[in-house]
Amino acid sequence: MMDRIRPSWSDVKTGCGMLHSQYQSTYLGDPDCIVGLTRGGLIPGTIVSHLFDIPMIPVCYTSSVGNGSKTMYADKELQPIDLEPIDRANLIVYIIDEICDTGNTLHEVSSYYLSLDYTVMTGVLHHKLDSVHYPTFAWQVLTKTDPWVVYPWEVE
Repeated sequence: MMDRIRPSWSDVKTGCGMLHSQYQSTYLGDPDCIVGLTRGGLIPGTIVSHLFDIPMIPVCYTSSVGNGSKTMYADKELQPIDLEPIDRANLIVYIIDEICDTGNTLHEVSSYYLSLDYTVMTGVLHHKLDSVHYPTFAWQVLTKTDPWVVYPWEVE
């Protein structure tokens, strides 16, 4: 039995390519911006933004950080995205994260931008099926019993 899922850099590139192609095969036109969620979503967000050739906006927002029994809650401060068009309902925001584990972060960030009348899509490399948020796009789906995912940029 594997104790960890360890996607390679090549896997990450493939997964980001899938997030890009899933979006393009579903929606006409590109999103207006990519929102890369700190910490883990910054690298996939950057890769996806390059594939679309559009800006990536880093957003510092984490529902919880830590592992095991030690969990700390970070400050949460989101800002409106300052891009044209002025009519926010016409602004398509594609939020990228590495994993939708509990789903709390994606749910909270999506809800915030939806409350400002942005059109919101979400994409993740890995989606755990028991999460509270169901991403618009996912490269791979995991179950609650699947091992912990360790990405190439992480330190165990």
